[in-house]
Amino acid sequence: MRRVAQIKRCMPRGKRRLLLRTDGNRVKISDRCTARIEFSSRDKWSVRFQLTVPGKLQRIREGALNVTASHGTLVAIMSMDREIVVATIVASEMPVDAPFETLKAQAARRAYKLLGADRAS
Repeated sequence: MRRVAQIKRCMPRGKRRLLLRTDGNRVKISDRCTARIEFSSRDKWSVRFQLTVPGKLQRIREGALNVTASHGTLVAIMSMDREIVVATIVASEMPVDAPFETLKAQAARRAYKLLGADRAS
């Protein structure tokens, strides 16, 4: 079975789209295959992108993205700054009109869970 994912790199000058497919344990882009593809900035870190899996999800994220293939399935691994992770989690859990103090409390709670009790201070 072929799996398809679309990745848009969000750029001020316009949108670019890559359509990725699997070919066994290889990632296929157009007519080329590779074991892995990495999306990051020149300093190997943060880039803004939109990851879409048709019929399942559509997310805009900022970070580094590595895509590999395993047994005909695309595997996307995102590396993100912890602050962005916490902000993303809080935004997905809280209503848009939540008071700022509530958002701060939720962010503190999530950071505590994410970092562990001994590192959250």
